[in-house]
Amino acid sequence: MIQNDNILSEYGSFVEVKTGTSPNPYKPVPNKQDYSRGYVTRYFAKKVNEDVVIEIQSTQVSSINTALYATTELTWRISGPKESVYINGIVDKTGVKSQNDFSIQTVKTERGIDLYKALPNLLEYWQGR
Repeated sequence: MIQNDNILSEYGSFVEVKTGTSPNPYKPVPNKQDYSRGYVTRYFAKKVNEDVVIEIQSTQVSSINTALYATTELTWRISGPKESVYINGIVDKTGVKSQNDFSIQTVKTERGIDLYKALPNLLEYWQGR
């Protein structure tokens, strides 16, 4: 690596850009086993210097350039009651809509990645049961 002493003294050392690939958009297709289980795991990549989030395949996560993209995953409910079920004012079963909203909010709080634009429909893939 060629170094310029003037630049080094003014700006510090160079940061070497890591290699990796750019993510390719992907939309999952839940199968019968997923619906029986009640959820799918979804994966996302966010460009670190932009507010752009795309859904990706799980196989892409390990090969994405981490200097340019932050990745995350979340559990996305696809079956169960649409709304939460209460008995005597206590939640008996959490609804799909509430659980998916909670998952998105958790990722936003813990990872700083806002998935609301990428997942505007909290009932995407939902089948009532």
